[in-house]
Amino acid sequence: MFALQILLSLFLIIIVVWNFILIVQPFYRKKMGATIFPIGKRAGKGTKQVRSTSSWQYKMGQVFIYFYTPISIYAIIYLWISNGSMQNITFGVAMIGVSLASYTMFSNILEVREKGILLHGVNIPMTELKSWSWIGNEENRLRVYRKNPILKVFSRLTTTELPSELKEDLQEWLEKNK
Repeated sequence: MFALQILLSLFLIIIVVWNFILIVQPFYRKKMGATIFPIGKRAGKGTKQVRSTSSWQYKMGQVFIYFYTPISIYAIIYLWISNGSMQNITFGVAMIGVSLASYTMFSNILEVREKGILLHGVNIPMTELKSWSWIGNEENRLRVYRKNPILKVFSRLTTTELPSELKEDLQEWLEKNK
């Protein structure tokens, strides 16, 4: 049981680190310049929809992260100092589930700004952009590779399916700002 508690706490440590990254990113966003597109809160329709940081889903995701990060830190400490029991395991699994569920608020977030791009809540300045490619059945998913990622696990970020008009604008912007 105790080994499972340690494993759960390691997952929670990774989640807490990622939460801190997502908490800090909005404070650096002004350095990236004004938003070029999408104009407004969203672009596209249905499953091919992209949201901006002004959408309520993104703002609620930020609120959830502010709320769940201290609870996740408490869960890590609690899992380390408590005796092995199913209640502790259930608490750890619930915290991991809730934290991962809140990350869905950051999916489909894509903003192109004057000096960089924002994917899933993470700012990527043009100076950090190593390369990019289009993938997927219709080649409408952007995959971005970073030069110096915060964590090596996040050296590559991929968008969800993009609307064709947004793909064309994004392609043009990326080629212009190589």
